Order: sequence, then C-alpha cells, then structure tokens
Amino acid sequence: MARTIAVIVCMLLLSSTLAAASKTRLTNAQEKKIKELKDTKLGQIILGLAELHIMSQGPIEDLVEAIEALIEDIDEKIEENDVAYNERSLQNQSEVTRLEG
Repeated sequence: MARTIAVIVCMLLLSSTLAAASKTRLTNAQEKKIKELKDTKLGQIILGLAELHIMSQGPIEDLVEAIEALIEDIDEKIEENDVAYNERSLQNQSEVTRLEG
C-alpha cells in the first residue's frame, strides 16, 4: 500500500511539475489521483511535502550553489595558508640552523 502511494505520488509530482512548467492543467486522471491522496492522512502529508519541494526548488538550489562556492573558497584559502605556513617554517628552520651552527 505504501509503495503504491509512493509510486503514485512520484508520478503525480513529476506530472504536476511538468504541468506547472508548461503552464497546463492536470488531466482528469491526475486530478482524480490527487483527490484520492488528499482523502488519506499519509497522502495529505506526501502531497504537502511534494508541494513544498516544488515551491522551494529554486531557492534551495541557489543555496546549495552558494554553499558549494563557499566551500571552494575556503579550500583555496586553506591551501594558500598551508603554502605560506610551510614557506615560513622552512625559513625558520633555516634561521635556527644558521644560528646553531
């Protein structure tokens, strides 16, 4: 039963996404399945989550891209700091060796 509902919701989500993207209405069969899902508590929850997913897709993708860019910037900065640290460590070791010798 749960698998059937999940498959139906996935199909409806895909079709409603395509319908929203192409600005067309859902077919009668799709509308009937959505109504059937709305009649069950689990269906209401799943449809609510599907609707939230559709509405927030753009902003979430933008956030993911911004976080990925931030991670890349941080990685570059860490690498720069590592190189600078290693160079300074070599300079310090050379100076210590010179002063001890």
